[in-house]
Amino acid sequence: MNKALETLLKRAAEWPPQAQEEAAVALVDIEERLVEAQSLTADERAARLADLRDTLMRSIERGGSHTDEEVEASIAQRLDTLARQQR
Repeated sequence: MNKALETLLKRAAEWPPQAQEEAAVALVDIEERLVEAQSLTADERAARLADLRDTLMRSIERGGSHTDEEVEASIAQRLDTLARQQR
């Protein structure tokens, strides 16, 4: 694992629950895009990853603003989408 990510994830354990939930949603989004990115060129993947890093950092800076129910629904929807794409 990238050292910077490992350090960030350790710090995230101390964040308020809402911020942790928002980070989890952002990471699920990143994972979905990575699965999709498997068919992209190296340059296209690099550009998308840079965009995802920016999105994640903006989400972290904003902190949590969603209810537990909203986060759970979003994660469930994204996981369903990912599962359908893998079939």
